[in-house]
Amino acid sequence: MKETLQMVIAAVQDNISTQNIPKGQWSATSWQTILNFVYSIAGIVAVAFIIRGAFFHIQSQGSPDKVKQGNQTLVYAVVGLAVVILAAVLTNFIFMATREAAS
Repeated sequence: MKETLQMVIAAVQDNISTQNIPKGQWSATSWQTILNFVYSIAGIVAVAFIIRGAFFHIQSQGSPDKVKQGNQTLVYAVVGLAVVILAAVLTNFIFMATREAAS
């Protein structure tokens, strides 16, 4: 997991460094790249929690406490995933609108 995260970070850094951004100046594309990376990680974490909540349900064997824990995990993970998707759509829309307004 740690190696995978390091590879992803290196790929994002390579992508940012290939855009020839002068030191101290960030373009909208750089911010969009970084935010999309963060949204991807958050989405992966949310899906992992959805799977975890499903395992709580599978392993609950009818125990009300474990079923409740599984339900809460699933609800929070789905809400978190919805927030991440909404944030991604909103920021990408803002970046597109500002890019079109600037051109």
